[in-house]
Amino acid sequence: MDLSNFRKRRWPSLNYINPEYKGKFGIIAPYSKDFCKTCNRLRITSRGDLRLCLFGNTGIR
Repeated sequence: MDLSNFRKRRWPSLNYINPEYKGKFGIIAPYSKDFCKTCNRLRITSRGDLRLCLFGNTGIR
């Protein structure tokens, strides 16, 4: 995947697009700007767990 096609927007995520595939994925660093008030994203941890919030214990293994 060519990560040079990344597009930065006003949201806290860094979005990557691969023209050979449908869709995109975004990376949200845990140290990024205060975004908790308006957050509506899911996160995948390094262990593969799906989380509603990086700072909470709620999620799916």
